[in-house]
This record gives sequence, C-alpha cells and structure tokens, in this order.
Amino acid sequence: MAVTIRDVARQAGVSIATVSKVVNGNDSDISKATQERVRAAVEELGYQPNSLARSLRTRRSNTIGFIVPDFEMVLYPPMIKGIDMEASRRGYSLLCYSSNNSIEAEITGAKNLASRRIDGLIVNRIHVEELGDLVEGMDIPVVAIDRADLPVPIGMGQVYTDLPSMVKGAVRELVNHGRKRIALVCHSKNHSGMRYGAYREALQEAGLPFDDALVIEGQETFGGGRDAAIAALEAGDVDGMVCGNDLVAEGALAAIREKGLSYPDEVGVVAANVTYISSGVGRPFPCFQQPTNALGQMAAKMLLDHLIDGTQLFKQYIGYAFYPGAVQ
Repeated sequence: MAVTIRDVARQAGVSIATVSKVVNGNDSDISKATQERVRAAVEELGYQPNSLARSLRTRRSNTIGFIVPDFEMVLYPPMIKGIDMEASRRGYSLLCYSSNNSIEAEITGAKNLASRRIDGLIVNRIHVEELGDLVEGMDIPVVAIDRADLPVPIGMGQVYTDLPSMVKGAVRELVNHGRKRIALVCHSKNHSGMRYGAYREALQEAGLPFDDALVIEGQETFGGGRDAAIAALEAGDVDGMVCGNDLVAEGALAAIREKGLSYPDEVGVVAANVTYISSGVGRPFPCFQQPTNALGQMAAKMLLDHLIDGTQLFKQYIGYAFYPGAVQ
C-alpha cells in the first residue's frame, strides 16, 4: 500500500499538519529538530506527496513560469538553473517559455503559462511594461529580472544588476589606460539603448568627443564581434573597444590580429559582460560580469517567499564583478 501522510506523522511523532507544513516548505514556525525528524521519516518511508490532490485542495499548482527572451542566448542557462534550483528546493516546478524577443510571443507565452495554472511568473524585462496590464488581469505575482534602466509596473518585484554602470566602467577602464578613440560594439542601438546611453555619458565624463561612426551594431557572437570590430577599426584610429560580452570581445581580438594590429599595445578591449564562462578570471581582456545564476535564484526566492509566506515583493539589487585583464 502507498505510504500516506498519516504514516509519516506517526513515524515522526508529530501531527499531520506539521508534516504538511514541512513537505510544502511552509515550516518557518517549526523547530529545526522537528523538521529534520519529519524529513527523515519521509525518506525512510519513501513518502511521495500527491501533488494533484494538493493542487486541487489549495488551488495551487506549485509551478512557476519563466519567460525567456531567447534560449540561444548564452546568459540564460545559468539564470534558468538558478531559478530551477530554488524552485526545486521549495517544492515547486518550473515551466520556461521563449519569446524569441517578440512582444507578441511574450504575451502569448504569458497566456499559455497562465492556462497551465502557474502560481507566479518571472520575466526577463524585454517587454515588461507591455506585460504589466496582462499580468494584472491574471492575478498572479510577477518578478522581473534585470533592466534597471526601466521602472517596473507597481506591484511587481524586481531583481537587477546595473548594466549601464558596467558599460561606464568599461569605458573608464580604457580611458585610464590612455585610450581616446573608443568604439562601442553592441547588439543594436535600439535594443541596447541603455548601453548606448551609458557609453555616451562615460565619454562625456571623460572629456572625450562622441562619434556615432564608432558605435557598431553586430550580433553578440564571436563572428558578430569580429565583423563589427573590423568595421570599427576601418572607421579610423580606434584604440579601444567596449564589447557587449566576452564572445564579442574574443571576436574583436581576432579582428585586431587580422588587421595586423597588436593587443593590448595598439588597441584595448573590455567586455561589458561575461556570459558563457563561470567568471572572467583568466580572460585576456578586462571584463565585467553580472551574476546570472544569482539573479535567477534571487528572483525565484522572492517570488516563492511571497507565494509561501506572503512576504511583500520588492526591488533587489545584486552587484556585479570586475576582472582586470591585459589592457595596458
């Protein structure tokens, strides 16, 4: 016969209500010793909670959703892992949906996830303002990740790093090493407007002129970085490059070599974000890194604290790291 919650309660010497709280992660008012006793009984007896029955009883699915702009962008796997780890720890499942950077697909994804009775939603803030009214009608809590340059709708939580400051830091790093003709290699002036604006402000603060010809659009890949860097170098007298991420920076290094120039003596390179490796340690160029895994984990924690304990959603900043490199 299947093991029941009553069997676990009898084994642990506690009430059924206490077992239910521990199993559902709502055990903040229960002593650590009791929690451990219940978990030991669950493991010893092989108890498996009936998630369907629990969902019908509580009107919760114990599932949260995450809308991802693009599964192929390398910064999202660690973010998804952070969300999933926290969700699993708290007894929740995760459903992911890719919008492919489309507001229409993002709205469709939100509706599809809502139809699966998710309890809460995490969004990466590509079109969060447009999603605001839709989410409000769904009556589920939402936490947005990143994009500190735009305010979130009232009632949403937010977890973010300061990407504009990372771009400004990249410009300052080059300026501090004597660079005066600094190009920006980014995904696009429109999509990466916050990088574009931060780049202009950093040049102004350094007393350097802005030249729009040195803002080069390119895909945030090795090949995209190489092609964009070649275009930047052909724009004339470039001695420094701020790259959207480390893949782009590696492409830029390849372009510098192809043009017969030396790094870092003639052209410096700084990556404004590390994406596909665990840290910037050992990279040949200086780089900044937003903690994507921690962003995901914190977003999930905030959302689940709200769902389980009723805590208020809020705005949470997570700092970035800087790794110095070989710019001289």
